[in-house]
Amino acid sequence: NLIFSNDPVPRAYGYLSFIENYLENATAEIADKIPIPSAIKFAVQLKSKLETGLDTLADSSIAQEIVTTLSKYVHPGNIVYYEDKDSKPVVLKDMGAFYKNTKGRTDTFRSVPYKPVKKPLSETMTWHREIRPGLMYDDSLLH
Repeated sequence: NLIFSNDPVPRAYGYLSFIENYLENATAEIADKIPIPSAIKFAVQLKSKLETGLDTLADSSIAQEIVTTLSKYVHPGNIVYYEDKDSKPVVLKDMGAFYKNTKGRTDTFRSVPYKPVKKPLSETMTWHREIRPGLMYDDSLLH
């Protein structure tokens, strides 16, 4: 498993607090993409629908089962993490969502927190695709 920077994809299952922080950071960028005049009416309607929907979803047994299942996921093997394109790789272990890091270990999957950025939505695909030749097989060698 290779993970670059704030890539939310490998964290989407099993590291839910990271995803919450990512989404919280992304709200300003989402709001910037919505035109203000029509957004006000839409936001009021959407807020009501979302609150009702989220309350219903959170109370549903299906949602609780999904969260329970996601929380149990553990990446098998080592995770090779690159903070940025110039950093050296760091080997991490996924100890699971309920691992109590009482000794302050920095080599665990969940010891690497989300780092807020200005435009997380814009950067997501870069984070997810940044692993380049040298870290993966060059595409020309595969075909």
